Amino acid sequence: MARSTAHPGAQSDIAPIVVSIVREHRRRPGYRLLAEDEFAARLVARAGHLAGCTAANDPSLREQLARLAQNICAETLCQACLSPNPREQNQGYAELGAYLYRLTYNALKRQGRPTGLAEDCTQEALRQVWQHIERCREPGAFLRWAAVIQMRIVQRRLRRQRDDLLLPEED
Repeated sequence: MARSTAHPGAQSDIAPIVVSIVREHRRRPGYRLLAEDEFAARLVARAGHLAGCTAANDPSLREQLARLAQNICAETLCQACLSPNPREQNQGYAELGAYLYRLTYNALKRQGRPTGLAEDCTQEALRQVWQHIERCREPGAFLRWAAVIQMRIVQRRLRRQRDDLLLPEED
């Protein structure tokens, strides 16, 4: 873990913001894999360089802390999916599946497309993530990497459905 080089009171300046961010993001995938206090401690450790550099009420500080929190979440989820422990791995893939399903369902709904595709596409994406997880080079980008896989599957399915509708019928 990174150590803070800021003055000793600096971390206590950002501690209330860190706790707030952790609590706001508890419903996101991967956040539930860590205890709240452990998650906050990791975030404070990573945010050490921010403490003392920015005013505690600066909106950019909050944005930077939220980005760090998302990276911690993605890394934790990636570690769970890679875990040799079947229970941890199942929990990681369950979290990832819920995230990918919501992402796809909402995207299809916004576009007026059939939302029934979300479940099948999510299962296919989880299978591909499981098969190719070693290709994810940056654990902090794990959720984005999995989302790209998911969206490509959705696009292929929608294209296939559209092409099936355009094929001429034979007599």
